Amino acid sequence: MPLSETGAVLDGPDILAQTQQLLAHNAVTASDGTVIPIHAQTLCLHGDTPAAPGHAAALRDLLKAVE
Repeated sequence: MPLSETGAVLDGPDILAQTQQLLAHNAVTASDGTVIPIHAQTLCLHGDTPAAPGHAAALRDLLKAVE
């Protein structure tokens, strides 16, 4: 979805929820509710928001917990 649309960039708990879904089910849920199978090898974390350092720390903790 274009970055100009509301919800295009996940924030807060949505980031962790989508990452957990990706790790557990190799899938993500699109903005329309469609579950999309995906085998991701990387994550993209937008660093241009004030909360980015906190999001990065939370993702790091989540990924370490599933190692």
